[in-house]
Amino acid sequence: FRSQAALQIQAGQLDFQTSNLATADIIRISHDAALRSQVHESPRPETTYLFLNNQVAPFNNVDVRKAVNYAINRTAILAQWGGPLVGTVSSQIMVPGAFGYAHYSDYPATPDLAMAKKLMAASGVKTPVTLDLRTQDDTPGFMNMAQVIQANLKPIGINVKVVGTPNSVNGSYIINYKARVPMGIEPWSLDFPDAEALINTGMDPATPDAPANITRFGDASYIPAFNQAAAAQGSARASAYETLDKNLMTKVAPYAPIFNARWYDLVSTRVGGYVYSVAMDAINYNTLYIK
Repeated sequence: FRSQAALQIQAGQLDFQTSNLATADIIRISHDAALRSQVHESPRPETTYLFLNNQVAPFNNVDVRKAVNYAINRTAILAQWGGPLVGTVSSQIMVPGAFGYAHYSDYPATPDLAMAKKLMAASGVKTPVTLDLRTQDDTPGFMNMAQVIQANLKPIGINVKVVGTPNSVNGSYIINYKARVPMGIEPWSLDFPDAEALINTGMDPATPDAPANITRFGDASYIPAFNQAAAAQGSARASAYETLDKNLMTKVAPYAPIFNARWYDLVSTRVGGYVYSVAMDAINYNTLYIK
């Protein structure tokens, strides 16, 4: 009932809610000039991505992983989440708000099918192949995004079967390396504002079977770079992670980033001291007060 909460806030019956607004509410209130002073928006240190299991064929082939990155329509996928109001397309691993983030783009926002098909041909993989794509079905948008990806990958010979389950079921299934889940859509938000929380935690090549490493990235040649970045400090740390981010996506493409979500919130006219912490991806309740 997030939509009910938004209506109650708008009517002055509720002061605020603790979760992000539903997409439909964001679209509705963004066009209401009378609510402008009550709306708070901010980029989040978050990425929504298509994980590709590097241990499962055909995603154990770097050319196939790159082909997927060229074939998906990031703009159309984001549209199913709510469009530019609620996110920004991305083709990099690092996220806004993380120490070491520097924007760049190596893959297109809309498909380059010619390049994707060229890479599939170079991979030597016999097509078509049929694979499951797992995602949560109890949060609006995820199944719709999966259907866009399904349509995007068919022209390059990857037939996708979408498998949706509640997040509690989906999450416990995809973190089990023995399940050998080939691909799926997953959001990831930083626990602390540093690249280590995303890159080392989410794809440490030294621990490809770790629960958080659902893309099962295990290229041992990258272990020194991961260790060096994690051990560095200050500007050297930022530079190391910026370089690592680019090298990972341009050379081995462990997965397919899609977009970085935005935080969109509505509070009543009685609320003061509203601060959203990009670093912690949360409202700062220490500054919040009711007038």
